Amino acid sequence: MNRFRQHSHMAAKIALGVTLTAGVAWPGAAPASASTSAPAGRCTPVAGVTTTDLGTLGGPGTVAFDLNDRGVVVGVSDTDIPTPTITSHAFRWREGVMVDMTPTADYGVASDVNDRDGILFRENDASGEQMAIWSRRTTTPLPGYATAINDRGEALLNNAVWRRETVTDILPPDPDHWVVATGLGSRGHVVGTVWPFPGPGGGHPPHDGAFVWRDGTMTVIRVPGLFMPTPVGVDRTGRVLLQAVGDGGTRAVLSDGVDHVVLPSLTGTPDASTTA
Repeated sequence: MNRFRQHSHMAAKIALGVTLTAGVAWPGAAPASASTSAPAGRCTPVAGVTTTDLGTLGGPGTVAFDLNDRGVVVGVSDTDIPTPTITSHAFRWREGVMVDMTPTADYGVASDVNDRDGILFRENDASGEQMAIWSRRTTTPLPGYATAINDRGEALLNNAVWRRETVTDILPPDPDHWVVATGLGSRGHVVGTVWPFPGPGGGHPPHDGAFVWRDGTMTVIRVPGLFMPTPVGVDRTGRVLLQAVGDGGTRAVLSDGVDHVVLPSLTGTPDASTTA
């Protein structure tokens, strides 16, 4: 499943919860002990889960942005390089070892990692800013700013997909609309929103559709009776999880581009809001 992230900087070190044994308690499962309780506002540790501090590159703080199925964590960490301000670099962490991916940069950050250990990162130095993909000990520069990398080695640029040195633009479905790509799935599906151009009176009309695109083919998704469908995830088959607006609130919708399933509320109340 594609993951959509909003990154924010934190001043303190963070700890990553890593599952080390199989005894994980899932939502809805019976508690390990009937007497287990926690004070209000605090969490009880889950049985079988250990917290591992990632450490830093020598400075005061670390922020992790992504984790893959092989246990590789990427993000940004403060260094101990003596400058007027703290210098932060992109890092790759696995099995207790943190590696500085941008040791000579003024600033670096790794924002995404796929399940083949391909890492999307950015660095700034005297020559400017550069986005690149690190894979199999080889660094490949990208032709523009990228927001995601998938398991096929593709990177999502600004309304375009980069793959093996080739950039393919994501074109609008018709001359009356423009598109904003927001997510990249593991099998090459790009999702985003479709926006109408302003009419003669000007203004900025809201988006009136979502889209899923793969290998040059775009499908526009509009859900009857709902407005402003916004993708929040896409699976390997291209099914899109949407958030849309309806009477009385929001609706969570699952769509394959042709058929749409509006997810019901837990109470079954008609027109009750659901959020995906």
